[in-house]
Amino acid sequence: MVAARNAVLADLPLPQDATEETLSPLSIPSPLTIQEFISTLSGPLRTSLNQYRLFYAITTMWCPEREEHGYFYTPAFKCSTNPRVATAHRWSPVDIIGRMNKPTECFFNKDGTWYYAGVYTAFRLADLTTKEWAALPTEVTQLIVKETIVARKNTSPQNIYEVSQLYAAGALKVACVALQCIGFNNAMYRALLEQARVFTQSKWAAATGKVSPVPTSVPGLGSGSVWNVNANLAPGIPVQGGAAGGQGDVVTGMATMNLGRRSQNENRNENMLTPIGEGRKR
Repeated sequence: MVAARNAVLADLPLPQDATEETLSPLSIPSPLTIQEFISTLSGPLRTSLNQYRLFYAITTMWCPEREEHGYFYTPAFKCSTNPRVATAHRWSPVDIIGRMNKPTECFFNKDGTWYYAGVYTAFRLADLTTKEWAALPTEVTQLIVKETIVARKNTSPQNIYEVSQLYAAGALKVACVALQCIGFNNAMYRALLEQARVFTQSKWAAATGKVSPVPTSVPGLGSGSVWNVNANLAPGIPVQGGAAGGQGDVVTGMATMNLGRRSQNENRNENMLTPIGEGRKR
């Protein structure tokens, strides 16, 4: 099944605007989350990120032949508690694709570091088989089970075991959702790097009264393609941030960038933990 999925991905075209350089990480200071960082943005950059998706290295796999494309695992059904009756639970199918039937800006987390991934759309592949489920690492199956019952109250170890057994027997399905890279917004990428740099320095200055030192070496992702796996062999790659300047300069410059505005009413948070397998790309 893995080979069949990768064959589908390998037939997909590559985006013409994919970056050929090594991707630099977003230097977001801990314990700030990516969602909190995005909420601090303003102007066209913030507007263009009203709809975005987050992916994690634990539940995402990348195609060996087309490393810009991949797929992720997610529960096909979820259990929730009836808000009126705490002891009543119900199973509901998940809207797996959601708003990713349209071009969506995506971010990828590997080893706790965030990267801008590009513009993606999604479509469904063949579900995970029971044999594949049995072969998954324990941390992956535990995460999928956790996501399956995240809306259920008063869970116990017995509930977790029962859901695990339902997956093992094939009664519950794990969906495999293809991620097709259809573009890479270089203007957004540069702006996000600069905003993260400025934001980190301002946080450091506020906490210490000193100017934050800019990291000279951080893990990079991709070289020659968006997610080239060879980048994993090179732990130290210089940050490639934008030009120096204040936050106001960055926001002002954003006005002329092609950042693809979206409606303020679009859902910005289809970002439940949707981890991703062996992050090949960053």
